[in-house]
Amino acid sequence: MVCASGVGSVALCDGFDTPLQGVTVTLYYAPDSFSPLTLIMTKTTGVTGSYVFTDLLPGIYQIVETNLPGYVSVADADGPPPDEIVTALGVGEVKTGQHFEDRLLNADVRIVKSDSTDPITAGQTLTYTLVISNAGPDTAQNVLVTDTLPAGVTFQSADPVQNSGPNPLGWSLGNLAISQTQTITVVVTVNNNTSGVITNTAVVTSTTPDLVPGNNEDDEPTTVDALLATIGGAVYDDLNANGVQDVGEPGLSNVLITLSNGVTTTTSASGLYTFTNLIPGGYTITETDPVGYASTGAEPGTIGSTVVNDNQISVNVLGGQSSLENDFLDAVAASVIGDFVWNDLNNNGIQDVGEPGIPAVLVNLYDGTNTQILSTTTDAGGLYTFTQLISDTYRVEIDASAFLPGGALYGQSASPVGQGGDPSKDSDGNVVTHDVTVALPASTTNLDIDFGFVLVADLAVDKSSEPKPHTPGQPITYTIVVTNAGPGTLTALTLTDVLPASVSPLMYIASEGIYTSTTGAWTGVNLTTTNSITLTIKGAVDANSTGAISNTAIVSSTGLFDPNPGNNEDEDENPQSTGQLVVEVYEDVNDNGVRDAGEGLPGVDVLVTPSVGSAFTVTTDADGLFTTTVASGTTGVDVDDTDLPAGASQTVGTTRPASTCP
Repeated sequence: MVCASGVGSVALCDGFDTPLQGVTVTLYYAPDSFSPLTLIMTKTTGVTGSYVFTDLLPGIYQIVETNLPGYVSVADADGPPPDEIVTALGVGEVKTGQHFEDRLLNADVRIVKSDSTDPITAGQTLTYTLVISNAGPDTAQNVLVTDTLPAGVTFQSADPVQNSGPNPLGWSLGNLAISQTQTITVVVTVNNNTSGVITNTAVVTSTTPDLVPGNNEDDEPTTVDALLATIGGAVYDDLNANGVQDVGEPGLSNVLITLSNGVTTTTSASGLYTFTNLIPGGYTITETDPVGYASTGAEPGTIGSTVVNDNQISVNVLGGQSSLENDFLDAVAASVIGDFVWNDLNNNGIQDVGEPGIPAVLVNLYDGTNTQILSTTTDAGGLYTFTQLISDTYRVEIDASAFLPGGALYGQSASPVGQGGDPSKDSDGNVVTHDVTVALPASTTNLDIDFGFVLVADLAVDKSSEPKPHTPGQPITYTIVVTNAGPGTLTALTLTDVLPASVSPLMYIASEGIYTSTTGAWTGVNLTTTNSITLTIKGAVDANSTGAISNTAIVSSTGLFDPNPGNNEDEDENPQSTGQLVVEVYEDVNDNGVRDAGEGLPGVDVLVTPSVGSAFTVTTDADGLFTTTVASGTTGVDVDDTDLPAGASQTVGTTRPASTCP
C-alpha cells in the first residue's frame, strides 16, 4: 500500500492505510553507480507517517526503513527487499511516492493438555502432557508456558526442565516458528489423601500479538479414586487398674466401639476391633464401657493418634495408612473416696454457704495395711478424689507439709468434727492427727470425707496519740499496736484507721511488713502468738481545728475466725489544749483607769469573740469578774459589754493587741 503526501516527500504507511509515527528512515548517497553508498542523514516519521529529505545532490540514493517493534515490512516503492528503496535523482528533480508498507506481526500460539492415567488411584504417578504450537502467520516471539498444578499432588519432574517452580511451573521456550510444536511432560504423584476431581491449568503466552487468544489456555480434569485407610485397636481388662496394659492382661470381648462417621463394631473374643475401607481424614474412636467396668486409660495408636480422654481417641489417617493399636483399658468398676477441704470461716464444723474450698492441699491415701498408695492435691475449688479403689479399709490423711510455713494450711486449726448431723456437710478429720478411717465396700462412691480448717487468732488493737491534749497547727503522732493472742499465725491482715478530717497524715511507719494506707492492707508480717506489730502514723493538726479529735482503728483478716471480736477496734479521743481568760467589768468612779475596791459591776452580759473558735456570752459575778477558757493558740480576744448600766460606757475591752493564750 503506497500513500503519497505531496511533492518532494515520501509517505510511509502500514497495511491498513494507518500512518505510522516514529519509524526511522535512513538515507544513503553515492554520486554514481560505481561509488559506495554513504549515510548522509536520518529522519523519523511524524504523525502523518511521512518523511522528507531536501537539498539533495544529483546521484544514487538508498532509503532504508527500520521497522517498529512488532512490525514487519511488506512492500516498498521499488520491490524487494521491502524495507529499502534505491533510486536515482537528477538535477532539480523532485521524487515522490517512495513509500514503505508495514504490518503488525501476528501469531496463533495454542496449548493442548492431556493426562495419563485418568481415572487414577491416590498414591499413584500421574503424567501431564502439554503440546504447544504456532499456527502463524508469523513466528511467535518470547513464548512462555505456565502450568499450575492442582492441590493434592506432589511435583516429581518435568521434561524439559522448568525455568521456575515447583508450582506454578514455568518454561521460557524462546521463539516458535510457524507450524513448529513443543512438547512438555510433567510427572506428579497424587497424594494419598486426595480424592475427587483435580484440575491442572496450563497457559501459553507470547509477546507477538495472538490472533486467537481463546486457545492459549487448557484445563485438564483428572478423577482421583481415594486410597482407603484402616483404623484398629483393642480393649483390655486392666486387672490392676493402673491405666497401662501390662503383660498378661486379656482383651475384653463384645465391647461397643463407635467411629465418628457413625459406623460401629464390637471387639472380638481377644478384644480386637477394626474399621476398614475408610476415606482419608480425621476420626474419633469412642469406647462404651461394658457393664460393670470403668475406663482406666487409653493409649494412642501407631499413626496420627491423640488420646482425648479415657474413652476417646482422635485419629487422622491418610490414604493407604493403617492406624492400629488404638487401645482402651477398662477395669471392674471400682470405688471412690473424696472430697472437700474447706475454709470454715465461722469454725462451726459445717460447710456453710459461701465458705470457700482450699486449693493445693496435699491429701494421702493409705490402704488396710497402712501403706500409702496414692496422693492427690485439692483443686482450685478444694475438691479431691481417689478413684479405682478396691474394697478395703482406707485412711485419708492431710499431709503434714500443708501445715508448714508456705503450706496451704499454715497456721490453721481443724474444725470440730461431726457437727450438724449431715455427713456430706460436716468435718471428718481428727482435730489433732488430721486423718479419718473409712471402710469402703466394692463399687461404692463415698464423697463425704471432708476436712474443715480455719485460721483461729484473737487479734486485739490498741490505739493512742500524743501529745494529748493536742494543739491546732502542731504535729500529732498516732501509735496503733496489733497483738495476737493466738493460736494461729498471721502473715497478712487489714488495719483500717480513718483519721479525723482536721488531721493530715504525713508518714506511715510499720514495724514490719508493708502497710498500704489507701486500703489498710498490711502484708509481709509474721504475727505469731503473744506477739505484736506496730503502726505509727505521723501527722499534723489543722491550725483552724477546734475541739477534741477522735478516730477508731479496726483490725481484721480474711479467712480468720476471731474468738474475741470485741477487742478488734479501739477509739482514741484527744482533747484540744486550752488557755484561761480573766475579764473585769467595773465602774471607774474616779476615772483613774484602775479597778478600785467596790467598782465591780455584777450581772453584766459580755460577748467574747476569740480569734480561735466561736463567740460566746458570759455574765460577771458579784465582783464584776468572770473567768473562762479559750482554745490554746488564741492570739486575740474581743470583749464587748452588751448590757452596761444606764449612763455607763465601755472604755477598755474592744479589740486588744494580739496575745497568745497558753
